[in-house]
Amino acid sequence: MIETLERIAIAATVAVAVLGAVEDWKTDAPSVAQDYYVQTVTGGPLEEKYTAMGDYEVAYAEYPAADLLSVGRYEIWYPEAMAEQDRTWPVVMMCNGTGVAASRYTPIFEHLASWGFVVVGNEQQNSWSGADADDGIELLEDLNENPSTVFYHKLDLERVGAAGHSQGAIGAINAVTTQDNGFRYKALYTASTPSSLYAQTLNWAYDVSQIRIPYLMAAGTGLLDAGGGGTDEVAQQAQELSISPLWSQEENYKNIPDATPKVRARRMGADHAEMLPWADGYMTAWFMYWLQGDAQAGEAFFGPDAELAHNPYWQDVEKNI
Repeated sequence: MIETLERIAIAATVAVAVLGAVEDWKTDAPSVAQDYYVQTVTGGPLEEKYTAMGDYEVAYAEYPAADLLSVGRYEIWYPEAMAEQDRTWPVVMMCNGTGVAASRYTPIFEHLASWGFVVVGNEQQNSWSGADADDGIELLEDLNENPSTVFYHKLDLERVGAAGHSQGAIGAINAVTTQDNGFRYKALYTASTPSSLYAQTLNWAYDVSQIRIPYLMAAGTGLLDAGGGGTDEVAQQAQELSISPLWSQEENYKNIPDATPKVRARRMGADHAEMLPWADGYMTAWFMYWLQGDAQAGEAFFGPDAELAHNPYWQDVEKNI
């Protein structure tokens, strides 16, 4: 009887959480606070450093997408210094979560751009295939050869990262593994990647065994991401209902080739929505190391003394670097 009540309570809680998320997705309200990087609690000096804004002032440009109905426009945040400095800049392509267009989490883009990245988003709200990211790469190829734009010969398309949250996590994986321009990506980051069970139910196919570039995966321990407690049986059923439970992280990590640099971790106390801003410091550090060669950023991930492995706000860390 107690177990049945636990099961009902957890299922109801997850259902309420999902309905709340769906209602939020229907609005145009910001998904991330403008000053999230000030509000985010960090557990180490490197996480603190890369959660803060970088040194560059940020500029913005946008271009209409060929698919105006679904993608709308491509939005590009970039360092203002690009106009004056004679150098190329690394790129990060962002894939959106369900119903969360780039215009709803612009502070994330601005933050990455302040660290010296050209960051590309769009208004796609169904990004699982990675096709919109691939079209974004083609836009950048055109802009890089167009002398009338600020991007002329300023984009380093050999140093491109892919990132995504929720459905967008699958989009980022597919951009790297199934799309024509997948060869351009040199680093991958995802937050709250839907489990294989969840993705199968929604026909969002993805295959992490095809990943050959450094990959950092993060998720939260909150109810919507990870499921709830109770008896072992109830907890397992709650995890099956949740989006990105621990068993899914373990499964994906195992299925990624051992030759691929890989790290997985869960942010304590964070639920599905919080994983977009709360993990941003380590996402930034990941791209700083792999795309900009920032050795200090690498100290967050490499070796037995890696900051992430000892951060009190992160748990279930596993890595092969």
